[in-house]
Amino acid sequence: MEESIKKKVFLIAEGGTLGTYVTEGLLRLEDDVAIICLADKQSNHENLKYYKANASLDFLRN
Repeated sequence: MEESIKKKVFLIAEGGTLGTYVTEGLLRLEDDVAIICLADKQSNHENLKYYKANASLDFLRN
């Protein structure tokens, strides 16, 4: 079996059905997931981090 390369993934607004499945799948692969959303969310999962912000171009550039 091939060794998986750990990825760092940035998602915008994962609150829908598709985003939820994508996030869960990435965490099962032990990837690091950062999510930007308008809600004030937190996670106890070590590979998941939420950022409360509007996904504007200015935010994404910084």
